[in-house]
Amino acid sequence: MARMEYSALLESVPIAQENLRLIGISVLSCLLIYILYRLALPKPIPGIPYDRDAARHILGSVPSLLKLEAETGATFVDYMIHQSEKLNSPIFQVFLGPFVRPHVVLADFRESQDILLRRREFDRAVESMSGVFAGMIPDHHIHMKTNGTWKAHRKLLQDMMLPNSLASVAGPMIHANTSELIKLWRLKAKIGGGRPFDSHKDVFQGALDAILGVAFGKDFKHHAIRPKVEYLSSLDDAAIKELGLNRTETNYDEPVTFPEGPKDKVIAAILDLADSLDGMPGSAFPKLKWAWISRMTNARHAIKTRKQFIERELKRAVELQKTKEGSGKDPRARAQSAIELMVRNEREMAKSSGRKPNYLSPVMNDEIFGFVVAGHDTTSTTVNWGVKLLADHPQITTRLRAALQRSHPAAVRERRSPNIDEIQGSRIPYLEATMEELLRCAGTTPSVDRVALSDTEVLGHPIKKGTMVLMLGTGPSVLRPGFAVEEGRRSASSQAALRDGKARAWDPADMGLFMPERWLAGENQEVFDATAGPQLSFGLGGRSCFGKKMAYLELRIILTLIVWNFELLPCPAELSGYESIIGITNKPLKSYVRLREVKLGEDA
Repeated sequence: MARMEYSALLESVPIAQENLRLIGISVLSCLLIYILYRLALPKPIPGIPYDRDAARHILGSVPSLLKLEAETGATFVDYMIHQSEKLNSPIFQVFLGPFVRPHVVLADFRESQDILLRRREFDRAVESMSGVFAGMIPDHHIHMKTNGTWKAHRKLLQDMMLPNSLASVAGPMIHANTSELIKLWRLKAKIGGGRPFDSHKDVFQGALDAILGVAFGKDFKHHAIRPKVEYLSSLDDAAIKELGLNRTETNYDEPVTFPEGPKDKVIAAILDLADSLDGMPGSAFPKLKWAWISRMTNARHAIKTRKQFIERELKRAVELQKTKEGSGKDPRARAQSAIELMVRNEREMAKSSGRKPNYLSPVMNDEIFGFVVAGHDTTSTTVNWGVKLLADHPQITTRLRAALQRSHPAAVRERRSPNIDEIQGSRIPYLEATMEELLRCAGTTPSVDRVALSDTEVLGHPIKKGTMVLMLGTGPSVLRPGFAVEEGRRSASSQAALRDGKARAWDPADMGLFMPERWLAGENQEVFDATAGPQLSFGLGGRSCFGKKMAYLELRIILTLIVWNFELLPCPAELSGYESIIGITNKPLKSYVRLREVKLGEDA
């Protein structure tokens, strides 16, 4: 009996040992999970305000962001503005996920201006830009650090922003393609009998046609708007009625959906790739998202089409360069497209570096495609916000149209739109002011980011090297009253700027209103002042928007031709509103227009 008990005891020892091992593993696992949990929790920067609840959540600020989005339709930037008001502070921090260091948010234009213009310890936050663009255009300068490679890549197209290139290449192409958009809208206004319609695609594709003309020249055969014009022009009254496009006694306020007609495969590829970038800025893992998207059939086809048509255009530009040289013409003679400028600059850069030019390199392909993508998205978004604002402020639109007509008397007499020479040769203060106010109120690029290159301070708070600083361009001190900040908390350079009269600020009483007059000076408001007050639409300093000058030219032409040709009538409430959605830019959720053609010589 004793022997049996002893045997049973011996048999139970391995079981006990196994149980102890399992218990040990469980304890260690729990300990490891707890350690990982503690490591994943946000690590607030001492002294900078933050949401206490967010600091106790492994996902940081993400749950409260998603909750606000679900309840109100708020965007990421709306959440930032909401946080500044909740914390009652011009500086605070947010936590954008586990194992991610805090992001500092600055809601103070004066300090943002100082960082962007005068503070050498900050540079472009390439990590955020890389997440958005590196998958599609890995060799584009937009997501590179400010170094020699960045300068070399940017040099390929920098001549495009010179006054001569803008006037001789960009201006005519933008005008010609915007005129196609005006033709399309005339047709839609006539066919629909004044019914509202969605303007987003038209403006987006019209701006795309314009920038493609600038990029590849007047002989580029792919268009987005022209096939729409041709298709709608081909419809007779019976087809219009059958498609339900016409106006009836009961459908005046119902939006009309016009058929698209045939689509060009190159245009479709560009649009597919541009659309794939929407949502990237708000994605937790943008590089993984692009890796997944790029393996889908449509994306693979679009990527292949893009590579092929750009290589074709590069080869055409190289042949044009050789033809010029062969005919004895100056190889630096005025280029007719951005891609021709790129080929010329690559040739000269290769010669000075003692290497052979590589016209078909990934760098050339990415730089010209990035020029196209960035060159139309921001402008088209601003125009879509603009037509909403102008429709809701008819007195401003009427004043703008009157200013345009006074400045272009020949066009009024001849009952035509101003040509490109007239538009580029005129200076109309109220037009300049309206453009600037549209940029301020639209919030197309609602924030600017920079990263600290060394340990520093912002508004008296220590900021460690590598910390991301997001500066709001549509929040306090820009579109709503700012926060009071003790002067001693500001940087020395910011304080010096105030003493030198370089600090800008809006009157808190009306800063939330759409009011172009705020940009006008002089006894009779006859002088446009671009430095009248806070504006961050294109950023500031050396890493401000590369295409800023072209964007202004494009906005000037598009705005002139739309206001000259159409009265922008108010849309029904359900088609209006200023809710937005963030893609590459901050886009209006609803982009509808109701148009009535302006007859010259009559009151609008």
